Amino acid sequence: MCKYCDIKKTKKNYGRAETYICDSRYECCHIVYEDGIYYIRIVGSDESFSDKISFCPFCGRKLND
Repeated sequence: MCKYCDIKKTKKNYGRAETYICDSRYECCHIVYEDGIYYIRIVGSDESFSDKISFCPFCGRKLND
């Protein structure tokens, strides 16, 4: 586990938990845990979620299916 993927029990926000990967004035990137599924969320002039991710891209931990 690492600070990016250990979010399920520590940070809750309206049913969604998320941890910033990077953040700037106009763009940011998060790992998001929502409804039992992990995603990578990219926010800029628009917002988009990746497909479901099955492992943490930083520490390699297998995430819940």
